[in-house]
Formats: sequence, C-alpha cells, structure tokens
Amino acid sequence: FRDPSGTRLPSYVAGSHLVIQYGDCANLRANAYSLTGSGNDPVEYTISVLLVEDGAGGSMAMHQLAVGDRVRVSRPRSNFAPTANAKHSLLIAAGIGITPVLSHARYAAEWGTSASMIYVYRRGQGAHVDEARELLGPALTECHDRNSFQKILTETLTTQHLGTHLYVCGPADFMDSVLAQARELGWPEGLLHLEHFGAGELDAGEPFAAILTRSGVRL
Repeated sequence: FRDPSGTRLPSYVAGSHLVIQYGDCANLRANAYSLTGSGNDPVEYTISVLLVEDGAGGSMAMHQLAVGDRVRVSRPRSNFAPTANAKHSLLIAAGIGITPVLSHARYAAEWGTSASMIYVYRRGQGAHVDEARELLGPALTECHDRNSFQKILTETLTTQHLGTHLYVCGPADFMDSVLAQARELGWPEGLLHLEHFGAGELDAGEPFAAILTRSGVRL
C-alpha cells in the first residue's frame, strides 16, 4: 500500500500490523494484517495474506484488490515489538504465522542484533522462506513435520543463553504447545511473547444513536 499523494508513510517497529477496512457502509469490516517490510521511513506498507476461499477473515477481499484501488488503513500498531535489551531473539513460526516474525528477522539484520528462527511449514508451502533464508542464513532452521520440530524445539529451548526472548506466531494450538513447553522448562513469562494471526473480524459493536445537545440533531 502507498499513500495516494506519494508522501512517505509513518515508521513502525518490527512486529507491527495494520487494520484495514473494506466493504461498503452497510457492511463495513476490518481486519488486522502483519507488516512484513522494513519500518524504517517506509514509502509503502507490505502485507502477506493467505487466501482462504471459504474463510471469514477477509482474505478473499484482499486478494480481489487491484492496483489503483483505495482502502482505508490504520496507522501501524504493535503488541509484538522486539525487546530492546534482549540478548537474543528466538523466533518460532508455523505456516503463515511467519509474517509478524519476519519483520523481527529484518530488524535483526538491519540493526545487527542477534536472532534465530525455527520455521515450521509444509514442503513447498513456505511463505517468505527465501527472505527468511537471506535474512538469517544458518540461523534459520526449517522443519516439515511434528517429530523433527519437537526434537529441535526441546533442544533449542534448553540451550538458550540468559536474556533470550522467545517470539512465537502460528495457529493457536501450536503457540499454546510452544509456550507450555517453554514454561515447563523454566522460561519466565517476561521472556515469552506471542502474536495471534487470522483473528476474527473486529467486533463492530451494537448500533446506537447520539443526540447533539445544543442542536437536538439525532445521529
């Protein structure tokens, strides 16, 4: 996405997302999408959306957009930013859950901070895998089945240095499993970070009327 006027866009921290509105006034919807590019003085915002043809999350609407279409987007927001004093960032992603952690890998490459990633995906379906390889090199571990991932995860969680922060994104049960294992191994809550993706549409709330006191106008 670019500003129609051509101006530069607000910067953002790694792990940020946009809320994009779509539909008409009678059926206005909004969904959050992770930003995958660099947040350093950007001229455009990039997102990655998995097409789910029978889904209710808005992916079909995003895939139907064409060059020149206009959409309303929020300023970038983040509940998943890198921790400034982290000695190392351990990034764990499954499937399209790579989108928010990819910006963490980009941040580490740009600023020279320490990071590694475990990326779980089906063979031939690794979104952004080439970018992750370029950004992380040998610090990227790719897994394609549950058993190999479980073995690598256990070894990784038990060999991290003090001050490592863990960031995970993927399906809810995947994140629950990763975080549960980290807790069992003694990881403090303050070192564990998660980002939900594919969340349900933002609640539009109940309709209401507002009356302007001075004019008596009802809206």
